[in-house]
Amino acid sequence: MTMEPVNSEGETTKPAVGYIRLSASDGDVGQPVEAQKLVMERLAEKLGLRVVRRYIDMGSHGRRLGRPALQELSADALSGNADFDRVLLHGMDRLSRNAADLAAILETLANAGVEPVFVK
Repeated sequence: MTMEPVNSEGETTKPAVGYIRLSASDGDVGQPVEAQKLVMERLAEKLGLRVVRRYIDMGSHGRRLGRPALQELSADALSGNADFDRVLLHGMDRLSRNAADLAAILETLANAGVEPVFVK
């Protein structure tokens, strides 16, 4: 017998991951990260998802694609063994502040069968 994770209402949940990018200019890094985590958890609960992992880039500029957690997220999504099909994000600007880079990241996720879900 296999057990499927359930939310607080007893409904089956689906796995998702979260991605958080906090730039150095965001000030106190602890509070914004915790705030983003909380908002993601609430969204996940509302959508019947459970966050199985978070990818966090601290002090990273939104115009660079070489961020370690973003690279790890992309690699995991493209691996063919991903245990998630959605990534929760606070906003599009957390992925990139450059339109061309944002389009490339979204295409990578789409090619991997991963749907981005934005809080705002």
